[in-house]
Amino acid sequence: LVQWDLVRKLGLSPTAVQGWLRYVEGAYTQSEYHNATHAADVLQTMHFMLRSAGAAAHLSELEIFALLVAAMMHDVGHDGASNAFHKHLLTDRALAFNDQSIQENFHAWKIFSGMAADQDINLFQSLSRSMPDRE
Repeated sequence: LVQWDLVRKLGLSPTAVQGWLRYVEGAYTQSEYHNATHAADVLQTMHFMLRSAGAAAHLSELEIFALLVAAMMHDVGHDGASNAFHKHLLTDRALAFNDQSIQENFHAWKIFSGMAADQDINLFQSLSRSMPDRE
């Protein structure tokens, strides 16, 4: 976010950004694959695609922000099991998300419920609802 100057350009709270990043890193499990190291790898790949492959030239700052945030949080709380595993074993996770994109919905829930519980890590608090997505 800093390399893209998005904290300043989008008016993000530096304190909220730091808190959110700590929360996200801590919310990753020690799963063999879906862990914080995997998230960092996906983030670096997204950064490469945006910078070196030129994708950023076709996107707004808000869209770049969304892609970087998605890369960081995409597997938060992943337990190492597949959606099929959860569905067939009728786990609490499967039941909570009605067998629909179980892990993916869990990842989003984990992030948004964390921000709802602690406004100090609400990365989106300073974004305006009327902010245009293209300029």
